[in-house]
Amino acid sequence: MRAGINNLENASGYEGDSNSRYAMLRMRWNLLRGGADTARIGETRALTYEAMEVLKRTELQLDQSVSLSWNANTSVRTRLPNLKQHVESSLLTRDAYVLQFGIGQRTLIDLLDTENEYYTSSVEYLNAQYLELFSRYRLLADTGRLLDALKVSKREESIAPLR
Repeated sequence: MRAGINNLENASGYEGDSNSRYAMLRMRWNLLRGGADTARIGETRALTYEAMEVLKRTELQLDQSVSLSWNANTSVRTRLPNLKQHVESSLLTRDAYVLQFGIGQRTLIDLLDTENEYYTSSVEYLNAQYLELFSRYRLLADTGRLLDALKVSKREESIAPLR
């Protein structure tokens, strides 16, 4: 918008004052685009909302994954001492049964049963150790610290340029 006032004296060969005022309002409306600008604004708004929903869904999935990893780690850590105790008890029982089998107090079935119990408890303890290790790695990955923990350098393509 433009506005102005002209106050002139004896201008253009005429005697006397000549005052003029003007105001101009200029609008541009492209009637020939058929609403393409409005449609583009609506499309951009829809894409923005979609990106926000994707971000919210990703944050929710990350929260759930961290929670599951933390719970798995906590659960396994609480089970490890009991499983270790079970292995040690099974070993002592097996050794006692071997001695008792040697003097005829135990049968071969008893001896094989304790051997099986020791083997099963050892496998469960080893599996729990690996589950605990895996849950720690999963927790590090969920929090974005796995590569640092493994001392692996990031690839050049994955580093965002500074703006």
